[in-house]
Amino acid sequence: MKVDVDCTMNGEAEISISLLERVSREEFEEFTELMRREGFEYDHYDHSNSFTTDNPRMLKAMLEFLDKEFEVSGTLRGTKKYTWDERDAFVKEFTDLHSGQ
Repeated sequence: MKVDVDCTMNGEAEISISLLERVSREEFEEFTELMRREGFEYDHYDHSNSFTTDNPRMLKAMLEFLDKEFEVSGTLRGTKKYTWDERDAFVKEFTDLHSGQ
């Protein structure tokens, strides 16, 4: 299943996930249930799931989960814009930000 991940860093990291392809109603319900079990909240207005954390370990775990479960394209925004393949650098920036507090 293809998803788009948009993650922004602003004190906390907010991850938003949207499906990139049409899926059956059953697949959509399975996807939504999986996201809910993992702690994501569904936004009916923009049809996306979101998750917010200020914990670097949780951010890393969520990004690893998404990479394992889905075919991901994404943009990660911190002090600079990262691609999905640069997510480790994004997590490092987030970790450095929180270790300095």
